[in-house]
Amino acid sequence: MSIILIDAGGTISSLPDAGGKLAGGASGLGKTLAGPVVRQVYAGLSEDMTLADMARVRDAVLAALAEPEMAGIVVAHGTDAMEETAYLIDLSLPLTKPVIVTGAMLPISDPASDGPGNLAAALRAAATPELAAHGALVAFAGHLIPAALVYKHATSALDGFGWRGAAAGTASGEAITAPAPLPRFAPLAPVVPDGFCPIIALSGGDDGAMIRAAVASGARGIVLMALGRGNGSVGAAQAIAQAGVPVVVASRCPTGSTAADYASGQRLAEAGAIFAGGLGATQARILLSTLIAAGVADIAAEFAARGAIYTETH
Repeated sequence: MSIILIDAGGTISSLPDAGGKLAGGASGLGKTLAGPVVRQVYAGLSEDMTLADMARVRDAVLAALAEPEMAGIVVAHGTDAMEETAYLIDLSLPLTKPVIVTGAMLPISDPASDGPGNLAAALRAAATPELAAHGALVAFAGHLIPAALVYKHATSALDGFGWRGAAAGTASGEAITAPAPLPRFAPLAPVVPDGFCPIIALSGGDDGAMIRAAVASGARGIVLMALGRGNGSVGAAQAIAQAGVPVVVASRCPTGSTAADYASGQRLAEAGAIFAGGLGATQARILLSTLIAAGVADIAAEFAARGAIYTETH
């Protein structure tokens, strides 16, 4: 049985360009690593990845899962959009074999790179069959984080990822500890997500102009990074009521869930907004764009179920 490494580009395989700035490494990891089977799917940095590019990575994972000789899959990916691709994979994942997503804050060509350690941890995790039940996991800086909960919380620190809610697992040395289990759902169809579901950050006293502009530009859904627990201004509520497309409320806060606990959140709900619950804005966008592309009718019900992924304590 083998572990396959799907190379999806990013910092880990990046190289300096003519000006000394890190750029996508066209040669990928195949010429760098010995051991795992390496298949390159994407060569650039993840900030340039479209949803179609992310879907190709997901499809490569699903294809590898169907190969009997493969015991597990590791995806090496850029950190900037890692949480999006990891969650897209997770949404369509049959729980048959471990799928581990990793990367690095420094390129593998740098002597101080965190890449080799992260890759080693990911390969060990991918060879741990019981992790298959947890869906896609991000292995980074000794942590194993469920894709539904992960977020990048630092621009350059090597311990670059955090998580919402339930405890993460660990991948330190030879020891592998599974994360706390989360509810699992039937896999969604592996569609290419709808490409026009923007994320809009709200501010105090927001007049809703950006929501209206997104709708006027053809947005088929919108995710709001609302204030605090999921709160917004009168102007935002008015724009939501007039939007005519699904509007999902996540939070500007990196941790915690959203709910209509305040009057200012309730008015968003009364305007027709859907609350993301425990999902962050990036995961909410991936879910919303996938549901729209798949033609799912009851988007609110999907968010009610998939957003109830942990119990918040105070």
